[in-house]
Amino acid sequence: ELPICVGNANKMLFNLKIESKDPMGFKKNTPVHLSARINADKMLHISATCDGDICAVEPVSPFANKELSSEDRIALKAERKANNEIYNQGGTPSLETLEELRDAYERAGKFL
Repeated sequence: ELPICVGNANKMLFNLKIESKDPMGFKKNTPVHLSARINADKMLHISATCDGDICAVEPVSPFANKELSSEDRIALKAERKANNEIYNQGGTPSLETLEELRDAYERAGKFL
Protein backbone atom coordinates (compact mmCIF):
# COMPACT_ATOMS: atom_id res chain seq x y z
CA GLU A 1 0.00 0.00 0.00
CA LEU A 2 1.10 3.52 -0.78
CA PRO A 3 -0.48 6.53 0.94
CA ILE A 4 -1.68 9.34 -1.35
CA CYS A 5 -1.83 12.69 0.43
CA VAL A 6 -3.01 16.18 -0.51
CA GLY A 7 -1.50 19.33 0.92
CA ASN A 8 0.71 17.56 3.47
CA ALA A 9 1.43 14.14 4.95
CA ASN A 10 -1.38 14.53 7.51
CA LYS A 11 -4.11 14.90 4.87
CA MET A 12 -4.36 11.43 3.41
CA LEU A 13 -6.73 11.06 0.49
CA PHE A 14 -6.47 7.25 0.43
CA ASN A 15 -4.09 4.32 0.50
CA LEU A 16 -3.29 3.02 -2.93
CA LYS A 17 -3.24 -0.78 -2.96
CA ILE A 18 -1.17 -2.28 -5.77
CA GLU A 19 -1.74 -5.99 -6.37
CA SER A 20 0.98 -8.32 -7.62
CA LYS A 21 0.05 -10.98 -10.14
CA ASP A 22 2.31 -13.34 -8.18
CA PRO A 23 0.41 -14.88 -5.21
CA MET A 24 3.64 -14.57 -3.18
CA GLY A 25 3.63 -10.80 -3.70
CA PHE A 26 6.31 -8.56 -5.14
CA LYS A 27 9.92 -9.67 -5.17
CA LYS A 28 12.45 -7.39 -3.52
CA ASN A 29 13.49 -4.49 -5.79
CA THR A 30 10.63 -5.05 -8.27
CA PRO A 31 10.34 -1.84 -10.30
CA VAL A 32 6.89 -0.26 -9.95
CA HIS A 33 5.93 2.68 -12.16
CA LEU A 34 2.89 4.77 -11.27
CA SER A 35 1.01 7.02 -13.66
CA ALA A 36 -1.53 9.52 -12.33
CA ARG A 37 -3.80 11.98 -14.09
CA ILE A 38 -6.84 14.06 -13.34
CA ASN A 39 -9.54 14.26 -16.00
CA ALA A 40 -11.87 17.16 -16.82
CA ASP A 41 -14.34 15.92 -14.17
CA LYS A 42 -11.56 16.16 -11.54
CA MET A 43 -11.39 12.37 -11.20
CA LEU A 44 -8.00 10.99 -10.22
CA HIS A 45 -6.94 7.97 -12.30
CA ILE A 46 -3.88 5.98 -11.27
CA SER A 47 -2.35 3.02 -13.08
CA ALA A 48 0.69 0.93 -12.24
CA THR A 49 3.17 -1.14 -14.18
CA CYS A 50 5.09 -3.69 -12.13
CA ASP A 51 8.17 -5.22 -13.72
CA GLY A 52 6.68 -4.50 -17.15
CA ASP A 53 3.21 -5.92 -16.40
CA ILE A 54 0.05 -3.92 -15.71
CA CYS A 55 -0.93 -4.30 -12.04
CA ALA A 56 -4.33 -3.88 -10.43
CA VAL A 57 -4.58 -0.61 -8.49
CA GLU A 58 -7.28 0.01 -5.90
CA PRO A 59 -7.77 2.97 -3.59
CA VAL A 60 -8.54 1.78 -0.05
CA SER A 61 -11.04 3.93 1.90
CA PRO A 62 -11.15 6.56 -0.84
CA PHE A 63 -12.07 10.09 0.21
CA ALA A 64 -12.80 9.04 3.78
CA ASN A 65 -11.79 11.14 6.77
CA LYS A 66 -13.46 8.85 9.28
CA GLU A 67 -14.03 5.19 9.91
CA LEU A 68 -16.62 3.78 7.52
CA SER A 69 -19.41 1.32 8.20
CA SER A 70 -19.70 -1.79 6.03
CA GLU A 71 -22.61 -0.18 4.18
CA ASP A 72 -20.60 3.00 3.52
CA ARG A 73 -17.65 0.96 2.20
CA ILE A 74 -20.00 -0.94 -0.13
CA ALA A 75 -21.50 2.35 -1.33
CA LEU A 76 -18.04 3.81 -1.99
CA LYS A 77 -17.01 0.68 -3.89
CA ALA A 78 -20.18 0.89 -6.04
CA GLU A 79 -19.53 4.60 -6.60
CA ARG A 80 -15.95 3.87 -7.66
CA LYS A 81 -17.20 1.20 -10.09
CA ALA A 82 -19.71 3.64 -11.59
CA ASN A 83 -17.05 6.35 -11.92
CA ASN A 84 -14.67 3.94 -13.63
CA GLU A 85 -17.37 2.88 -16.09
CA ILE A 86 -18.24 6.51 -16.78
CA TYR A 87 -14.59 7.16 -17.56
CA ASN A 88 -14.01 4.00 -19.62
CA GLN A 89 -17.31 4.05 -21.55
CA GLY A 90 -17.39 7.65 -22.70
CA GLY A 91 -19.64 8.99 -19.95
CA THR A 92 -22.29 6.27 -19.77
CA PRO A 93 -22.23 3.53 -17.11
CA SER A 94 -24.30 0.38 -17.56
CA LEU A 95 -27.81 0.14 -16.15
CA GLU A 96 -26.66 -2.77 -13.96
CA THR A 97 -23.91 -0.62 -12.41
CA LEU A 98 -26.33 2.25 -11.74
CA GLU A 99 -28.77 -0.17 -10.09
CA GLU A 100 -25.94 -1.54 -7.91
CA LEU A 101 -25.05 2.02 -6.92
CA ARG A 102 -28.68 2.84 -6.09
CA ASP A 103 -29.02 -0.31 -3.97
CA ALA A 104 -25.73 0.38 -2.16
CA TYR A 105 -26.81 3.96 -1.39
CA GLU A 106 -30.16 2.76 -0.06
CA ARG A 107 -28.49 0.17 2.22
CA ALA A 108 -26.19 2.92 3.54
CA GLY A 109 -29.19 5.24 4.17
CA LYS A 110 -28.21 7.57 1.34
CA PHE A 111 -30.71 8.24 -1.38
CA LEU A 112 -30.22 9.66 -4.85
